[in-house]
Amino acid sequence: MPTYLLVLWRCKLLVVASAVLAMIVATAVHFTVTDEGLTLRGDREHSAATTVLLGGGPKNPYAAQIPGIERIPGVEDDQFSDLSNTAVIYAYLASGEEVRAAVAEQAGPLEEGDGVGAVRRTTQPRGDESNGGRFTLPFLSVIGTSFDPARAVELSRAATTALLDRIVREQDAQGVPESIRVTLTVTDEGDAVPGALGTVAIPIAGTGLAVFLLALLGIVLGHRFRVRRGLTAPLPRRGEPDEDSSLDAELESALAAERPDTVSRR
Repeated sequence: MPTYLLVLWRCKLLVVASAVLAMIVATAVHFTVTDEGLTLRGDREHSAATTVLLGGGPKNPYAAQIPGIERIPGVEDDQFSDLSNTAVIYAYLASGEEVRAAVAEQAGPLEEGDGVGAVRRTTQPRGDESNGGRFTLPFLSVIGTSFDPARAVELSRAATTALLDRIVREQDAQGVPESIRVTLTVTDEGDAVPGALGTVAIPIAGTGLAVFLLALLGIVLGHRFRVRRGLTAPLPRRGEPDEDSSLDAELESALAAERPDTVSRR
């Protein structure tokens, strides 16, 4: 067994203390204590969503049935758009350059960490769209993201306004009659919510691991210093069978003592 492992085995309590120290240092470096508890010091992405309902035409979400249409010989029936698919198209528009430019004009230039976009809802109101659901709904979530929670809310609201204005302009330009226009109704303006810790967990773990490894190195170097000063006996070198066997026996007995006694004797 390598000498450094024997040193660490002999100093088990110091190894445990090193692990505790690493956790304390990582927490102190990356978190601060506030009235709300531990708060991350670094940048963490926040997102805010505005929910928009698509409606209009005979496919009104507030109507129980679609009115019957009298068929005229030689005239094709009207084709009605699937508003859930229309929501996907509008999601692309909300993520496009024109909407981003309008948001930058209204809320200021997009800085690092800022972003706007949209997704069609596929889950119930409390569902998470990061794992898509099984519904195809005529609902659109316009999302603003930023390291600043207030900024995320501002971007979401600005992107929603820019999207709705663009759709109305397109309807006016194409002369779409009011009776068959797609209508968009804001149903909810959500607050900012913090993103997952996955992106910030890596530096936290890295800090803890670095402190732990430095502590282990200190244990090994400290043992070497004590040996040179004659404060402790040196560990046997590899190739000394008597000493190696005695150390192996010591390790075996220590491990055996920690195992639960599962053998019953008569």
